[in-house]
Amino acid sequence: MKRIFIIACLFLFIGAGYDNEGEEYEEITIDYSKCPCEHETKFLKKIEQENVLLFDVTETSFSEMKKLSSDGERANFISYSTSISDTAFYYSIVGSMSHIGYICNFPEVATEWKIPFQGINITFSADAFELCAPKTSITTQSYSNLVLASLKKEKK
Repeated sequence: MKRIFIIACLFLFIGAGYDNEGEEYEEITIDYSKCPCEHETKFLKKIEQENVLLFDVTETSFSEMKKLSSDGERANFISYSTSISDTAFYYSIVGSMSHIGYICNFPEVATEWKIPFQGINITFSADAFELCAPKTSITTQSYSNLVLASLKKEKK
């Protein structure tokens, strides 16, 4: 009986150290709304990204964002301005090729987040659509409008 009591206490003690064990990310409510265009835009693809760094442009420069998010071959990150709630861009850079996605529906609640110099991890899924006014020149960059379908922010 004493042994069962000690084991039960250990489980309670170990369990008390975890807040929502297994839940490292907080689900953020998203309003799914497409970018305002004068015409219907073509759906391109679904994007799903895990552990992408979100940076505040007032804290971290673009070159620092690229360096901090690089795995040696690729850099994936979102640059966001907490002072302008609707300005968020997703960057996926591989060598001289890059994809830049303007995120149309980044949540306004993000203006309240304290995003440090080194960024915070987020996980998201988004639908990519062609730009309202597609670029026609040949370039090493591609562009799209992104509509977030889900967003999770790492709990700290």
